[in-house]
Amino acid sequence: MTGADAIVAARVARWPLAGVDVLIDARRPVIPEPIEARDDTLHGVLRLDGTEGVAGLDFRCCHRLPVFVHAPDYAAGMRVLMRIAEFEPSTLSMICPTDVIHYDGKETYEWAL
Repeated sequence: MTGADAIVAARVARWPLAGVDVLIDARRPVIPEPIEARDDTLHGVLRLDGTEGVAGLDFRCCHRLPVFVHAPDYAAGMRVLMRIAEFEPSTLSMICPTDVIHYDGKETYEWAL
């Protein structure tokens, strides 16, 4: 996983991060910056190569931030989504080719695409 150190550093420096995008795809050709400026907001970007086991990954940098997982398939996305949920993000969403899932801290919503 790459990008976590930059997100932690940004949070320690009290940068106003609006959220974290988690990209799961070993074949993604463009490697995004760990902190991206979008309009008037800053977003952290975590990149997983898709072959890592998620059980040992440390997602503390996502605590109390909105997190959006971009997954190549439902199974890979759900593994990461469930692991991130352990670190209490403010909201947690996932998109994959077949589904969209959103958890707002109380209820889970799921839509088939």
